[in-house]
Amino acid sequence: MLALDQERCRAISEQEWDALSALLADDLTHSHMTGVTQDKPTHLAHVQQNPRRVERHDVTVRVYGGAAVVTGPQVNIVETDGTATEQAIETL
Repeated sequence: MLALDQERCRAISEQEWDALSALLADDLTHSHMTGVTQDKPTHLAHVQQNPRRVERHDVTVRVYGGAAVVTGPQVNIVETDGTATEQAIETL
């Protein structure tokens, strides 16, 4: 499961949208820390419109039957006019 999350981060960082789409379930529900909830097509469009590099460290994976929950900090690095800004968030 950790390898899948690492691949998700890589696909976002390298803007490989087909790879990201293949990793995400068709019935995906993605909830942002702002409370905004998106289905898969809306989430993919959002990520494509907001390019970033994604890094994860110190994550924990818990497996519950056929599902896994990955928790830990995620850092989104957004570049604007040559300046990189880090957005650290706690993910679940």
